[in-house]
Amino acid sequence: MKKKILFILLVVLFINGCSSVSEVNEEKYREKEPEDESEESEDLNSVYYELACEAIDKKQYLSALSYLYECNNYLDADSKINELKVIIDESRTGKSCFVSRVNQILAYIDQNSNLQLIGKGKGKYDINIDEWTDLKSIDVSCDFIIGVKNDGTVLMAALIGETPKVDVSDWTDISDIVIVDVSDTLIVGLKNDGTVIYARSEDHNSYMEEHPYLEEIYPEKTEEWNNIKRICAQNTLGIFGITEEGKIVCTKESLLTKVKDVNVFDVGAFGIAFGEEGAEVIGIYGAWPYIPSPEGMIDVVVGDEFVAYLFENGEIVIGNTEACEVELTEIDLDNIVAISLANSSEGHSDLLAAYGIDGSIHLIGNTDSLPKEINLSNTPINIVPVEFIKEGESTEVSKEEQKKEPELGMTQEEVLKSTWGEPVKKNITESVAADGVKHISEQWVYSDDKYLYFDDGILITIQRSE
Repeated sequence: MKKKILFILLVVLFINGCSSVSEVNEEKYREKEPEDESEESEDLNSVYYELACEAIDKKQYLSALSYLYECNNYLDADSKINELKVIIDESRTGKSCFVSRVNQILAYIDQNSNLQLIGKGKGKYDINIDEWTDLKSIDVSCDFIIGVKNDGTVLMAALIGETPKVDVSDWTDISDIVIVDVSDTLIVGLKNDGTVIYARSEDHNSYMEEHPYLEEIYPEKTEEWNNIKRICAQNTLGIFGITEEGKIVCTKESLLTKVKDVNVFDVGAFGIAFGEEGAEVIGIYGAWPYIPSPEGMIDVVVGDEFVAYLFENGEIVIGNTEACEVELTEIDLDNIVAISLANSSEGHSDLLAAYGIDGSIHLIGNTDSLPKEINLSNTPINIVPVEFIKEGESTEVSKEEQKKEPELGMTQEEVLKSTWGEPVKKNITESVAADGVKHISEQWVYSDDKYLYFDDGILITIQRSE
């Protein structure tokens, strides 16, 4: 962008200095050069200001903002900057998009704040779409979808024909909500007054006992929190909150960060915070993620395969995580105002959602993993395939080392390429639903008491003996 601006400035200055521009400018530039730097600076400010006004007319607000920053208090530049910040901040609300491979659907909030569902969903979910309006945010899990309305009430619906395990339908005055990935048995909500509430299913404790490799994240500690402006969670790292003062709180005290005045934070495979004292990474061991300069940074998204940064000028930079070292990638999209992880909690290749100020949605990453049932024609969603190439020695590992463990949401073809490979036996069940849709369920039997269960070719259950 800087090269483009420099080129435009050179062209404008050249034209203004040419004798053929106009009779007025002809006499001015024939007689003398600018007397001092202040006159030249005034010309540059005028050029940036005109570019900003043109960008505003085209609703290219991020570009306009970058031009206005160069105007040095020229005319009403400061006033326009404040107005644009309000427009951009408002446009960041209601940005939610999730892909569920298990349920073969894509859910997103459209420009009218209504829920849109793309895909057949295996013909099992029963959602009254007319009720899902005036939405502020949504979250999607393997079992259900949950939404927060602008009036603070909460909507829930099952995606696989079952009642959600956790009931939060009576919650009110909610500003944000998070499904914690503990088999959908824990939900955390942020209230408008800055306090945090949570709800657990009746089988949450027994589920934790049956899965000792999962760590308890102590949601009851959130009862002591107040003045919280944002929440996020990860089922091994804990529940995090950012206070209005920029302080991070966590239900696991060992993971508290010392960074002050935090303005950018997210948690996924690890947590990362940017604040007054620079950046701090939380809960990571081994490889260190790529960390750019925080200047102009407005958001960060941490996945299992990459960490993505969004800057004030709309630029997206993707770097490596501990789980997957990738080459630094710059995504060239226009007027991006927000980013989020587009995965539901089912453990498959990361997808990044980038949201344009015009209502467009860009899905970035391994888009080949999108179920074929999801048809994105006639939607504002744009596909941006990005292959995350491992760098260094990681590109030379053997095919056997590159194989992954089976993960929920994988296709049968992907499972065959996993570390489990071919089963020793397959049990296949065909059925027809009340609506006449045919379904195929399969059990794959492996040695050592290991089993995989598929529904219409998608892995939905992994069973092994501990």
